[in-house]
Amino acid sequence: MSDGDGDGCVVPLYAQNIRHCISEKSRKVELYRGRYDSWWLVLVDTMGWSLDSNEVEALRSSVCELKGFERVIVTDFTGEVAHMEWILNARQGEMLVVQK
Repeated sequence: MSDGDGDGCVVPLYAQNIRHCISEKSRKVELYRGRYDSWWLVLVDTMGWSLDSNEVEALRSSVCELKGFERVIVTDFTGEVAHMEWILNARQGEMLVVQK
């Protein structure tokens, strides 16, 4: 599913889907935000796209707002491997990205 130019067509679609999920889930939990100090969102990648290091770097810069979630984790369909994790460091206002 790549057009051979490095970023391919997978990264924009992957990033768009992650941003969509973050927005939708943020909206759905808004009424319950006060119940917990920290909210994490775990997304399961059922497509099994294997991203190379260039694609991961492009994806890192494409998803930059967690909309109230402290962590967003993308895992594979087995639930064993976290492909990528965005961590919002609330104290310093910066976001860290961890690739597993």
